[in-house]
Amino acid sequence: MTRGLTRSAFSLALTTSLIALAHPALAQDTPAAPAEATDTGLDIVVTATRRAQRQQDVPIAVTAYSAEELVKSSYKNPTDLQYLSPSVQVSASGGIGFNVRGVGTNSFNAATEQTVGLVVDGVVYGFVDDIGGDLSDVSRVEVLRGPQGTQFGKNASAGVVSISTERPTTDSLYSVGHVAYGSYNDTNASYRVNVPIADGLSGMLVGSYQNRDGWAWNPVKGKNEGDSSQFGIKGKLRFAKTDDFEAYISVDYRRSKITPNFLSTYRALGIGAGAVPPGFGILNYGIVAGPENTQTGISSESFRTTRTGGGSIELDYKLGGYTLTSLTAYRLLVKDAYTTLGGTPIVYAEGPSHTRSNQFSQELRLTSPGGQLVDFVAGLYYYRRHSKDESLLSGPFGGLAELLHGPGARISFSGGRDNTVYTVDSAAAYIDGAVNLTDKLHIILGGRFTHDSSKATLFTEPVANVYAIGGTINGPGQSSVKNDDFSWRAGVKYDVSSDIMAYFTAARGYKGPLAIAVAGSTARVVNPETVNSLEAGIKTAWFDKKMLLNLTLFREKFKNFQTSVLDTSLVPPGFVLGNAGGLKSQGVEVEMSVKPVHALTLTANGTYQDAKFTDFKASCYSAAEPIGLPVTTDPNATGACYTIPGTSTSYIQAAGRPIPNASKWNVTVAASYTQPVGGGLAVDATANYLYRSDFYTNGADPNTKVDGYGIANVNVGLGAEDGSWRVAAFARNLFDKYYISAIETGIFDTGGLVNVINPEARRTIGVMLDTRF
Repeated sequence: MTRGLTRSAFSLALTTSLIALAHPALAQDTPAAPAEATDTGLDIVVTATRRAQRQQDVPIAVTAYSAEELVKSSYKNPTDLQYLSPSVQVSASGGIGFNVRGVGTNSFNAATEQTVGLVVDGVVYGFVDDIGGDLSDVSRVEVLRGPQGTQFGKNASAGVVSISTERPTTDSLYSVGHVAYGSYNDTNASYRVNVPIADGLSGMLVGSYQNRDGWAWNPVKGKNEGDSSQFGIKGKLRFAKTDDFEAYISVDYRRSKITPNFLSTYRALGIGAGAVPPGFGILNYGIVAGPENTQTGISSESFRTTRTGGGSIELDYKLGGYTLTSLTAYRLLVKDAYTTLGGTPIVYAEGPSHTRSNQFSQELRLTSPGGQLVDFVAGLYYYRRHSKDESLLSGPFGGLAELLHGPGARISFSGGRDNTVYTVDSAAAYIDGAVNLTDKLHIILGGRFTHDSSKATLFTEPVANVYAIGGTINGPGQSSVKNDDFSWRAGVKYDVSSDIMAYFTAARGYKGPLAIAVAGSTARVVNPETVNSLEAGIKTAWFDKKMLLNLTLFREKFKNFQTSVLDTSLVPPGFVLGNAGGLKSQGVEVEMSVKPVHALTLTANGTYQDAKFTDFKASCYSAAEPIGLPVTTDPNATGACYTIPGTSTSYIQAAGRPIPNASKWNVTVAASYTQPVGGGLAVDATANYLYRSDFYTNGADPNTKVDGYGIANVNVGLGAEDGSWRVAAFARNLFDKYYISAIETGIFDTGGLVNVINPEARRTIGVMLDTRF
């Protein structure tokens, strides 16, 4: 009750403050209408600056993808942006998260938040390892590259993926259906209906279902592994009776399940663990370790079920040309998993985990009318996230448990069930915009003051017949941290002509500190992450806007980058959340769209990024791995293992090594063709190709180098010219290219390596039907 009153009081205070700020504006002119897309359809309207603008006018490196592009790509989830955008990758190791310009989150820790923000209809999704969902009702996806913290809520130090969904309208009653089916029972079905309810009131209901069967053969169980499924439902209401006020309410729920929780295959055998042989029994089932190995040996049941949902209320008030927006949102995530460490026939340790997280956010935003001397967006923002995690990983430990404690005994790392609780609070005030000195010259200015606090606690609960590997149950741990920070953006934009715009910006991005719960610790924190960024770009249109050509140069220097650090002092060795001293990402981005004739659109986008650590004392990798471990007696040497004299503590200075998951070269090319053929019919065809050069899962370990790959997709359809129906055939990964998502070190099997399987590394051929009535 007290917490609810506190939130209400905070929201009321924010509202009062911004209304007071808005009063002097009531006599201003009405805002200019947002610029419309060009006749060619190449230059679209985006909301990268929280106002509608032509993409070519925005002084930000932003790429937008329409709903039509997403449907014809035949991809299904936000994570599939990695196959469409050369600037986006998705980390599959150490936590699932977006990477932009090579930089992103790399941790499973429940305290972690994203470095690349995921924003859906203006709401920041703060949960780590949850960037799933579906694209069934998406109207536009925008990828904003570089620090975006001055406007986009919390923790956007590397970029933002902003998703806008379709909203209800009173214009007409209509429904949209989509169903696709392909290889491996690959199913994607969705249906939404828009209903005008009353004068100014409309509603929309959306339902979706997805499924895909796994293809990685498991000779231990005699079946394929890697199944995934998902269903979701959304409800939306929109009230817009007058031009001065609009209310939008949205609720959603989604449930997804994958089996196993983590799918991997052996790449290289280690040396085993005590009496347990290398590979932990895979040789007994004829599994041959290697880079091309697609057979897994997991013997126990393993899964991850995620339920997520929430709701938001957006209120927009027109105040003399200004717009005051209140956005209140609540999100909930519940994740149940059963994990087997190692994924092999011989189980060393396994067990369940349960995570429950919720977040509340309140934003009040004042947007000035466009085309004034000063255009700005100003606001206040509050965010609170609370996570609780319970986990029990225990097992026979290769017979050690029975030997020490008798039949039926199990050993765990902590001695029982671990309970961790994390709380993050953040409040901020921001302003961002431009001073329009002339019609051509614009000064870009923005700033954000943020106050963060984070708390964490841990205790271990005894469990019958479960014993600590060290003999003593871990003691409780707790920590807390607070921090204030000012992030900013400044630059200049110059309109050379109606078709050419150049800009330069400097920015400081910020990601808040985190308190980490470690047994027996009262002071474990992860320092704030900051970035200084320089970006220069030019956006051009040629041949009566039939060709768009954009070029961006960027340089980003991160300090105290928050990432997973391999800690060899843990049993077993594992990744913990910590700080890299620094990293640098720099490069060039090129985007080109051409429409030589009305029916044909060609695009080519490319990114060269050199993303490396500048200071990172990483854990030494195992000397038993195939590529040997160099050692050194020089504490300042790079690329070799140094052991601190008189201790067992060692590290590799990884300065100059690539950061995780960062390919140097990323290129996408695509062609789209649509042509009426008479009788009210039209044919269309779309093809796209993605190339990604090699990258490292762990930049300090040369054994984790993942080979580059190229993926081709095609979609050919026939439908009505008015868009009422369309049938198509599609192929994803047309040439059946096998590739992996990551290479990780084998758990327990010292020196072993495993491949992280990518479900899209098999050709998928199918058909789809779209309807709109």
